Amino acid sequence: MALFRYVANPNTLFKNIASVPPGSIARVDTDAKIHIIRYWKPEYEQLAPGLNQPESETNRLLKETIDRTIRSQFVSDVKAGLQLSGGVDSSLIAWAAEGTGLEGYSAIPTLESISEEPHIDHVCNSTSIRSNKVTIDPESIGQVIGEVAFYHETPINHEGSIGIYLVCRQAHKDGTTVLLSAEGADELFGGYHRYRIMGRTLSRATTVSKLLGRFSAVLPRRVKTAHPIWSHRENSLVLTSAFGTPELASSLFPTIDIEDTVASRSAHMEGFGWNEIDQGHLVCDQRTCLVDLLARQDKMSMAH
Repeated sequence: MALFRYVANPNTLFKNIASVPPGSIARVDTDAKIHIIRYWKPEYEQLAPGLNQPESETNRLLKETIDRTIRSQFVSDVKAGLQLSGGVDSSLIAWAAEGTGLEGYSAIPTLESISEEPHIDHVCNSTSIRSNKVTIDPESIGQVIGEVAFYHETPINHEGSIGIYLVCRQAHKDGTTVLLSAEGADELFGGYHRYRIMGRTLSRATTVSKLLGRFSAVLPRRVKTAHPIWSHRENSLVLTSAFGTPELASSLFPTIDIEDTVASRSAHMEGFGWNEIDQGHLVCDQRTCLVDLLARQDKMSMAH
């Protein structure tokens, strides 16, 4: 928790209590034995070779897929809205939902340096989406932080939880029953900057490792820097999603076991294909940190 701000499934913060992994069901026999049955999970699969498709055609197919997927969420008799942050992901949903009567709900902090209100206004002015804004200030945070902690059920690991809670509360007051969210887009499209950093690092490490082999010990340090990175590649990949460094976590919590913390996430890399590093990043995050993000969305919304 101290290093990643969440506990990777199936572990929890409670002793002798485990979570049911995503894409799974738990069956309890008459003798009280529990069996976990996995019916789906994101897999590490070999990417298909290049289709030699023009970029324009690829873009067209992607746009059609996004439009069709988003519009399929409007098959409902209830009022739907959108958690509109002004970022690329939720803005994409707004443009794809043009003409559907979708309303946006946004949390606006009073601190201008972190406010995305200009981006939200741009999206609303560029589409037919009406903006509903909720202000976040010290007073509103103080009023709801106890409720957020109660529904969160785990330590509040990100300030965004408060914004989601307030937005969902306002949507409920307005009679909006369904809120679309762009959560998961970064894990699907590689939006996090760490993917590019780690991809370049491991790509260099792969090359150097193959070239140097057993001769690495006698070479200058600047030449063999990447070789130990390759040797500890699993730990390096896991630590890319950490909110702080192991050194910082150890200084705050002297009893923390960094190796055990990393190992608990390494299990989610079973089947990782190191020749498909970028795709591996996405699947690894879908199996770990995205689970916590989606649980947060579910808890903050279902509170209302």
